[in-house]
Amino acid sequence: MCRPCSSSHRLSSGPGSEKSLAMSLFVERSEGGGIMKFSKQAVPQRVFLHNLSPGLVSRIRSQRGVVLPISLLALMMITLLGLALTTTSMISTRASTNDRQASDAFYLAESGIAHAKGLILNQGLDFDTYLQAGDTNGCTGDELSTTPVFPFSAGDEITSIAAGGEAFGSGRYEVMVCDDDDGDSDPNDDNNDKILVVSTGYGADGASATLETVITNSPFPAIVSDGNLKIMGNPDILGTHGGIQANGNLEIGGNACAEQYFSSGGSITISGAPKTGELCAGSGSYDSPRDARPTEEPAEIPTLNPIDFKSEADYILGIDGSVKDDLGNTLNDPGSGKWGKWDWNGGDKEWKLTGDPVLSGTYYSEGAISISGSPGSPGSPVSLTLIAEGWIDISGSPEMTPALTTGGVTYAAIAGSDLKISGNPSNGYQGVWYVKDQLAFSGNPTINGQIVCLNEEDVKFPDSNGRNLVELQNGVMVVSGNFTITFDGGDALSYLDQSAWRECRGSNPATPCQ
Repeated sequence: MCRPCSSSHRLSSGPGSEKSLAMSLFVERSEGGGIMKFSKQAVPQRVFLHNLSPGLVSRIRSQRGVVLPISLLALMMITLLGLALTTTSMISTRASTNDRQASDAFYLAESGIAHAKGLILNQGLDFDTYLQAGDTNGCTGDELSTTPVFPFSAGDEITSIAAGGEAFGSGRYEVMVCDDDDGDSDPNDDNNDKILVVSTGYGADGASATLETVITNSPFPAIVSDGNLKIMGNPDILGTHGGIQANGNLEIGGNACAEQYFSSGGSITISGAPKTGELCAGSGSYDSPRDARPTEEPAEIPTLNPIDFKSEADYILGIDGSVKDDLGNTLNDPGSGKWGKWDWNGGDKEWKLTGDPVLSGTYYSEGAISISGSPGSPGSPVSLTLIAEGWIDISGSPEMTPALTTGGVTYAAIAGSDLKISGNPSNGYQGVWYVKDQLAFSGNPTINGQIVCLNEEDVKFPDSNGRNLVELQNGVMVVSGNFTITFDGGDALSYLDQSAWRECRGSNPATPCQ
C-alpha cells in the first residue's frame, strides 16, 4: 500500500499576495517513486523558485529570451514577403504599362495605314505619282505630304501626311509609300499595280510598332452597281474585266453572257440561261458551272459629285440659260436660250444638243443634258465629256470620244441623277460612265469602257415636278436590252485592295521590315 510522500511540488501560475489563493497542482509520489495521483489545492499565489526542484528551475530558466528572436525572425520573414509581393506588383504594373503602350503604338500605326489608304483611294492617282512625290524618291516618308488633289477640295476633312509624321492623340505616326519588289530595280517606278505602305506608330516612353501592307490597284468590272440589280435581255459583257457586280442582290434573266463572272454582295437569282466563259467573246468554251459569286465583299464604289468636276469644264451650261467658258466669259445671250446647236429648256432645266457643229471639250450643265442629234462622224468623232447635276439622256447616235482624263480616269459622262443610253454609233461609246442614281439602256448600244452606278435616290429632277428619267422597280435597278460592253481595264475607276499585311519586328529599328 502506498502512502503520500513527505514532500510535494507545487506550481503557481502568477504573482500575488501571500493571502490570495490560486489553484496549484500537487504531485504525490509513492515510496517506490511512481506517481500515484494528481490533485489541485488552493495555495497562496506567491511561490519562490527555491521551493521548486532544481531540474525544473533549470528548464524554466533555459526558456528565457526565446520569444524575442522568434518574433524578430517572423517580422523579418513578413518584411521579405512584403518586399517580394511589392516587387512582383511593380513588375506586373510595368509589364501592363508596356503592353498598353505597345498596343497604343500598334493602333497608331493602323491609323497611318487607314489615312494613307484614304488618300490613295480617293485621289485616284497612279502609283508612280506617289512614289515620285515629295523629294521624287519613294520610301523616304514624304510620298503623301503634298496637298490632296482633285476631287478633294479645301472643305474635305482628309489631309496630307507630313514628312515628319502626323500627331494623333498622345502619339504620332509616320507613313512611307514604297515600290514592291517588282523586278525592275527602280524604287520610283511601279509596273505591277502593287505598292507597299509602311506605317510606324510612336507611343509613350519610346514605344513603337511598324505595319507593312501591300496595296493593289484593281479596276472594277465592266458593270458595277451599289444596291440591287436585275439584268434582262441578251447583253454581252466582254474583256479581261468583263464581269457584273452588284453590292446587293443580283437577278439575271434572259441570256446574259459575261466573259468573266457574275458577282453580288447578297444572293444571285437565275431566271434565264446566263453563261460565263471565253466563248462569250467567240472562242474557247463556256464555264461549267457558270462563274457566279454570291455573298462577295461589296465594292467600295467612290461617290463622285458633279460639282467637284466643275473646275475641269471647258464650258458651263448655266441654270439661267447662259453659257460661259472656263475663264467666266459669257458666250451667248442668256435670254435667247441658245448657243450653237445647244438649246435651253427652262421647264425641265435641260440643255439639249441637236447635232453638228459642236465644239470639242468638257461640258458641265447646272441642269440636265440630252443629246438627240448625232454630232461627229465615224472617221472624225467629236471629243466630248458630259457632266450634269441632273440626268443625262442620249437618244441620238453621237460619234464621240471622251475629252476629260483626270485622276487617272477617262470620263465619258458623270450624271448627278440618272443616265439613259440608246442609239448605236458605229464606233460605240468609250470611257467611264458614272451614274449617281439609275441606269437604263435601249436599243443595241456598244460601250468600250466601264459603267459605274452608285444607285442612290429614285427622285425627279430638278424637283418633284421634274422628270424621273429611270425609275427603280420595287427597289431594284433593272437594266435590259441587247447592249455590249467590252472592258479590258485602263484609265478606269478602280478599287484598292489590301492584299496582305504584317507587323514588322526586324532587329534594326530603322528598317524593321527588312
